[in-house]
Amino acid sequence: MKLQYAVEDWEETLHIPVEELVRRLASRFPKLHVDREKGNALVQERLDGLIAIGAPSVILESHRSQFGDTILATIADESWGSATATAILSSIRPPLGDGVAFETRDEDATTVERMSRDLANALGMIRCLSDDDCFSASVADTIAGESTGKDSVSDD
Repeated sequence: MKLQYAVEDWEETLHIPVEELVRRLASRFPKLHVDREKGNALVQERLDGLIAIGAPSVILESHRSQFGDTILATIADESWGSATATAILSSIRPPLGDGVAFETRDEDATTVERMSRDLANALGMIRCLSDDDCFSASVADTIAGESTGKDSVSDD
């Protein structure tokens, strides 16, 4: 199961470095395992794929910037039993729709709910129920307010 999180005040939070994400998770989860080498290997694997399809140099350079900024993180917590949550973390830019996504496997609904709540609290983010649940709705509200000249929060 995929658990996705976004910054609620995305307009005010321009950037969260990967090290800050790791710090937030480590402060709540002492059994956080961070694998920087695997993160770099994943970036290299993606870069090799982009090269193979002939991606433009601007795309390749952008992707190369992810070396050292991508980390495989695995979290276990006693309250989750044997369940774990795994994520590929990198610095995020909430105004661009970036967030954090974890994968879990074959967990019961109670455990997933506990994991979801614990991860949201540790990250200081809100859980998204779908790919566009958090960010897109906020952007759509803002754009609608700008296009009509009205405040998207109130009709005063």
